[in-house]
Amino acid sequence: MSAARPGGGTRQDQGDGALLLLFAVALLAAAGLAFIIVSSGSGGAGPLSAFLSGGSPHQRRHKMQDTHVRLEVPLDKLVRGEAVEAFLPGGRQKACPHCAATGAENGRPPSSCPACGGRGHTEVRRPVGPGFMQTFQMQCRHCGGRGVAAASLCPFCRGEGVQREHRASISVPLSPGTPDGHTVLLPGAGDQAPRTHEAQMGPVAPGDVLVTIVTAPHKGFEREGPHLHTRITVSLAQALVGFERDVALLDGSTLRIDRKNEVTQPGEVLRFEGRGMPAFAGGADASVDAGNGAVERFFRGVSDMFGLLGPASSAAAAAAKSPSIPAGDLFVRVDVQWPAAGKRFSPEQIERLKRLLPLDAAAGEGEREGEEAKAQAKKPRKPKN
Repeated sequence: MSAARPGGGTRQDQGDGALLLLFAVALLAAAGLAFIIVSSGSGGAGPLSAFLSGGSPHQRRHKMQDTHVRLEVPLDKLVRGEAVEAFLPGGRQKACPHCAATGAENGRPPSSCPACGGRGHTEVRRPVGPGFMQTFQMQCRHCGGRGVAAASLCPFCRGEGVQREHRASISVPLSPGTPDGHTVLLPGAGDQAPRTHEAQMGPVAPGDVLVTIVTAPHKGFEREGPHLHTRITVSLAQALVGFERDVALLDGSTLRIDRKNEVTQPGEVLRFEGRGMPAFAGGADASVDAGNGAVERFFRGVSDMFGLLGPASSAAAAAAKSPSIPAGDLFVRVDVQWPAAGKRFSPEQIERLKRLLPLDAAAGEGEREGEEAKAQAKKPRKPKN
């Protein structure tokens, strides 16, 4: 039987109440986190966005949505680290050149809308219960939320201050050895905000452009992480007596393959250390923050609120950096070109081949073992103590 306390319930009742309270708190926390993620994914203008960005709702600067681009880059440009041009899907919203982004005709200072005073919205008070009134903000019907009088609007952008550039491109800088899947972040290179947004939310920063790099197929080389693969073809005579070959590499240099007086097996792979992709120094990888931005901003906001992390630690946790990658190796596969099918040798040539080459695999294996034994016998022996 549970013991009862004066003025309260039993211990079991109090324990059940504590469990219910913990369950309710956990449920509210999960719902709040889900709401945070939804609010952040819808453009960052949710009611909890200010908390996630580390400031109050009045101090937070809104930002346009980011533009994501998947770009195939030729392998030689990734080796040399050249800048490439990327076209933005759907174009880009940029400042109207006719009004200098003011939204006013001929670029003159715009006249504020007399109905809303240039704010782009009006306030309406409505009853929400007996004795209670609530103030609502509504888009101004006279200026359409622009905050500018209709008579002074720019005819080219209709007062928005921006125009859609349908075929927009951007230069993407690349480092030598840029890996597959690396995301280059170009801050502020995306869409600019129309005046309608700024009239309703205040200053709105341009969106960023995130370019994910993908290696395009190459006819002479194949990439495998930091390593490169290529093939060369030699004749049967070269495979037997040796050869020298210069191979042009993607960085403009030349690799000398010296196989003089060496037998090369068909399909043999030669490895050259450090001659593959150049070393990648690493750098800010936007793909990490792009995938985990909402959750990361949530915990960063909690840490900043309670002083768990200093400014330096907070910045270090926020800045995701892709690791450096050492230079890769080059693998060269040697293919042997045999004489054409149906070719016939003269009796003299056949006799020479019989004297030089064994006619069966067993004889060839015995001959090789004999050569290895002779080489071991010629090695100097260490004197016994």
